[in-house]
Amino acid sequence: MGGRRQGGAVRWRPFLRARAFAPTLKLTSADSQGAVQHEGVALGPWKLLTHSLSLARLVLGQAEELKRLRKRVGAVEQVAIKLHFYSRRYCDGRSTYAPSEHNMNTHTLLALGTELHRDPISKTGPFANDGMYGLTDRERAVLAQAGQEGGAL
Repeated sequence: MGGRRQGGAVRWRPFLRARAFAPTLKLTSADSQGAVQHEGVALGPWKLLTHSLSLARLVLGQAEELKRLRKRVGAVEQVAIKLHFYSRRYCDGRSTYAPSEHNMNTHTLLALGTELHRDPISKTGPFANDGMYGLTDRERAVLAQAGQEGGAL
């Protein structure tokens, strides 16, 4: 039923072509015993059930993959928050490329909606102060906006 034996194992063939999975699938008719016709091809109730079970397995597999990816993204976000803290402490006051690189990545984290923890000794929020130039206008604007909104970054 829907499969053929090859070398002692049953190999299942798909009973519908790939275009049957398209969102434009329209079942044209059904008889009293549950047989459905699509584009002139009769699909019996068992084939529809098999197709439904296959789709259910696919959806469950995707749900598990989504759950795994959400857990992974959460873990990566926590690592980024911890590394940001140490990065700011290292970069603060240096006269190298490190403060600007740190601040650029801080803007990226803030744009992604990451909530960065406050450092009790920092006077520049999550940004690193450049030893020669201080903070840029962009960093000052973000800090001013956070101060008006209650200080949350």
